[in-house]
Amino acid sequence: MDAMATLVTGATGLLGSHVTRRLVERGDEVRTHVRAESPVEALNDLDVELCRGDILDRRSVRRALCGVDRGFHLAGLTGLRAAAANHFRVNV
Repeated sequence: MDAMATLVTGATGLLGSHVTRRLVERGDEVRTHVRAESPVEALNDLDVELCRGDILDRRSVRRALCGVDRGFHLAGLTGLRAAAANHFRVNV
């Protein structure tokens, strides 16, 4: 059976980095969608494809999704200062 191609958004965050690590450990081919300014040290020792972009940019998300079998949307806003509409746009 071929490895599943999996996209993880928010792979540099706490939850995203742990899910990414587990997916790699079980043999998935993992592509990560992370912001250009996000530090990627948590992913340095993993065999993943880095796809830089913004979750609010439809084109970057479409590029990241190209050729994947499934995705885990773990990007999100957690700060309380952002407007509710911004939380919805990013988190949903």
